[in-house]
Amino acid sequence: MARIRYGVPLWLDRVPTARRPSYPRYKGDSETDVVIVGGGLAGCLAAYTFRKAGVRVTLLEADRVGQGSAASLGWMPEHPGVPFRALQEAHGLRAARKIWEASRRSALDASALL
Repeated sequence: MARIRYGVPLWLDRVPTARRPSYPRYKGDSETDVVIVGGGLAGCLAAYTFRKAGVRVTLLEADRVGQGSAASLGWMPEHPGVPFRALQEAHGLRAARKIWEASRRSALDASALL
């Protein structure tokens, strides 16, 4: 079983530092269609999606790609993080169902993409 340590991504815990990928520093000008600032989970997914669509994309990260917000355990809950009853009381039954279903669908879509 993998050892879980605070602040250390599971996928990097067993990889020696010398084998971790590194990327070139940004220097000078470049032609690009989209610039994404931040190489966490959202930034990496956005860059991947743009690139798959044929868009020229530049991803900028101050430290190391995948070691910020992407260093979490990778858990994507299939619910909005609020009890269904609270959503229903705040927005009504129909809207609560739509919120719940949209949250589940987005988690499943993100998982399928990864």
